[in-house]
Amino acid sequence: MNKKQFLSAIECAGLREQFDVHVGSGNIKIWTDTSESDVRVFHAEKKIPVFQKLYESLKAEYVESFGSEPDYSFLLVNRVVPKQGGLGSGGGWHRDSWFNQCKVFAFLSDVGESNGPLEYIPGSNSLLRKGCDILKYRRSLRVAAGANIEGVPVLLKAGQGFSMDTTVIHRGRPILEGVRYAATLYAFNLDSRRLVKCKQKFADL
Repeated sequence: MNKKQFLSAIECAGLREQFDVHVGSGNIKIWTDTSESDVRVFHAEKKIPVFQKLYESLKAEYVESFGSEPDYSFLLVNRVVPKQGGLGSGGGWHRDSWFNQCKVFAFLSDVGESNGPLEYIPGSNSLLRKGCDILKYRRSLRVAAGANIEGVPVLLKAGQGFSMDTTVIHRGRPILEGVRYAATLYAFNLDSRRLVKCKQKFADL
């Protein structure tokens, strides 16, 4: 996992403040999980303009890491706090897709063992492992609740991030303390039919 510094601590503090102000204003559309632990702003580069620069930086990192400009991309920014019943960012162990899905992450707060770090299962993006899991989980991208899985946590300082093939099994570990802020570049390279469906899926979020 190659970590990269995208922002300074001071820049992260400013972005966290702007996120909280805009979410608290009630003037932008947000998404929350059922426990209200995870608050998300999709298309943050448009809804909160100060995130535009970070969006461009993460998109450039995507091109550098994966070799092509995405056909469609946007920035998701989320805030996760400890709540009873919270499953962590992403709602538990999952893959984003079986094939051709990569993201770039940047964390706006320090993330230690108890702050809901992203965890992943090395090698779970191999064709052999995917083939086994398609049968095991009946084609579901989500791992069955209660599965005994030991992941590798990614611990970072505010401003650090990384690119990742998110066909690997991963999750945000349920947060125990503090507040975790993160920005994620969602990026897609799809044929025209699937691209239309993808844009429709995220258009109203």
